[in-house]
Amino acid sequence: MLSKVDKVFFNSVIIVITISIMGIMLHEGAHFLVAKRLGVEAMYHSDHGSLSKNINDFNKMIIAISGPLCSLIFGIITVAISYQVKKASIVRLFLLWFGLYNFASFLGYTLIASFVKIGDTGIIMQYFNVPTALRYLISIFSYLVLRYVLPIFAIQFINYGRSNKREDMSKDLFIYPLVISTTVILIISQPFDTWVSILPVVFVPFSFIGIIKKYRKVIHIEKPARDLIVDQYYAILVFLCIGAVITYVALK
Repeated sequence: MLSKVDKVFFNSVIIVITISIMGIMLHEGAHFLVAKRLGVEAMYHSDHGSLSKNINDFNKMIIAISGPLCSLIFGIITVAISYQVKKASIVRLFLLWFGLYNFASFLGYTLIASFVKIGDTGIIMQYFNVPTALRYLISIFSYLVLRYVLPIFAIQFINYGRSNKREDMSKDLFIYPLVISTTVILIISQPFDTWVSILPVVFVPFSFIGIIKKYRKVIHIEKPARDLIVDQYYAILVFLCIGAVITYVALK
């Protein structure tokens, strides 16, 4: 029988791998659907999109901005839905992770605004001819949000622990799942279309550093109300994860 820590660890790993792949595919799907809507010849890939070369700057900007906006919208909506699920269930943990990952992904794009000249961020900044000073301000603002706003969600992870003692489970909830998920995606994404494609995969996990630090502080103050039983969803999570990986590789 798995210990409670093992259950939380196992489910967290499966969840983070799944939502990471789903987040990337939704982002690229937004690019593809907007391109088709604009009448632009496009091909969908799980980790990048291919567009025809004869495309005007406006359409190119609209297609570029659709990906980050999709991540932001899905992030906000999913986090909001997670708050409506009152019980500390694996479903709520999945929704919370999915929302925060997409929100962090959007902030990652704005964070690199000051130094990346290609990719979605570069296309958007170039189209609007955003001054360098403003780009730095956007990057600083994004950093402040990641540093001081995102950590407020740490309290939502408190229920995923042991009610009999205040135990730091940050490694099982965050660190190991993020490291394993990043490694898996880096492996199945080979070869990368451009070096910019690596940035979201590598840097989005760093967005959770603030949440991890906050969690470690509040876990010694806030005590989980009850033990979390998550093992009844093992099969669903495993099949969802396997399906996401297979789809990602097949559409690459």
